[in-house]
Amino acid sequence: MRIAEAVGSKRTHPALWAMMLGNLAIGLGAMAPSAMMNTLVHDFQLPPQTIGHLISYSAILLCIGAPGFAMLTNRVDRRILLVGSLALYVIGHAATFFVSSFAEMMTVRLLMISSAAIFTPQAAVVIGLVSPDERRASGTALVFLGWSIATALGMPAMAAIADLVGWRPVMAMIALISLIAGIGLWIALPKGLRVAAMNRQDWLGLPRHAAIMALIGVTVLTSAGQFTLYPYLAAELKRMTLAPETETAALLALFGISGLIANRIAAHYAGRLGVARVNQISICMIMTGLLCWAAFANGQASAAFCIMIWGCGFASANPMQQVRLGAAAPALASASIALNTSAIYFGQWIGTSSGGLLMASGHFKILGVMGGGIVALALVVSYAAQKQLKV
Repeated sequence: MRIAEAVGSKRTHPALWAMMLGNLAIGLGAMAPSAMMNTLVHDFQLPPQTIGHLISYSAILLCIGAPGFAMLTNRVDRRILLVGSLALYVIGHAATFFVSSFAEMMTVRLLMISSAAIFTPQAAVVIGLVSPDERRASGTALVFLGWSIATALGMPAMAAIADLVGWRPVMAMIALISLIAGIGLWIALPKGLRVAAMNRQDWLGLPRHAAIMALIGVTVLTSAGQFTLYPYLAAELKRMTLAPETETAALLALFGISGLIANRIAAHYAGRLGVARVNQISICMIMTGLLCWAAFANGQASAAFCIMIWGCGFASANPMQQVRLGAAAPALASASIALNTSAIYFGQWIGTSSGGLLMASGHFKILGVMGGGIVALALVVSYAAQKQLKV
């Protein structure tokens, strides 16, 4: 069922705003351990690489869960599915507020993280149901703006709140935002909103679609390269600059605000320059920021410069990647976008685990070199996919 025609081509469907808020909540929950790294290290008396397991272990489940849940829920009303996933997020973060040990926190997080595996990819699919084709790129950028806002405002806000009053109020805040988003979606989306049914053969045929798998590879590499450093960014800023938490939060805000601005610019120029080119420009900026970090980030000013460049690509790459996948094979969009979400989390697991090993061995400078090199490979694969698909 498509309702885009009933909405009209010039009007943004209110469900897009609710899904944007939902992605904000999902993004906040996903990035909370990174933002609160220094506070969690202090409270649990554990090293950053151990706290990083909150991200890497979750990423393993999300990697499996995104395509798995897409297959299992193929016939479920998208309204019920999206609202239900946010309800689980509410319950999970509310429960996290009461944990008293790292083991308990890990357990609760792993139990509720499946909601993220459902919401983000299925929200991307619903964009195509509520937006006309000519506004899909801008609709995708709007929905994924939630992740950009989580980076621009959420990361520094969570870091500052955790430093002032502890990490538990942050969990309560995420639960509240998830609740508001869920209520908004229940109101905005109609009943009986379903995607085209996909059978087992469709799923089995997806890996044989070489160009789509190349795009999935771009996602894995881009995510892995960034998460070599990203989960430990707050800890590295503190180690490198010896700055107080307030200044660390300001640098995290610069990262996010750069991404927020770049996200809107990317959405504006996607139609003029082409989604593939905008995507590749974003990947180039990520690579440049990471390599600059490795080359000369040794103080607040140099760190701010590297973070600004990296941030511009961080928030723009994935929305354009989602559009490329949807355009490559519209009939397979539900599966390919779910698989792409799985690829994001698979890359996060690779990057977080690799970065943790480097930190544990004291090779801090190699974080940027490794990350930038992996993202450079993603750029090569992106150009190869473009030659096959023209998207």
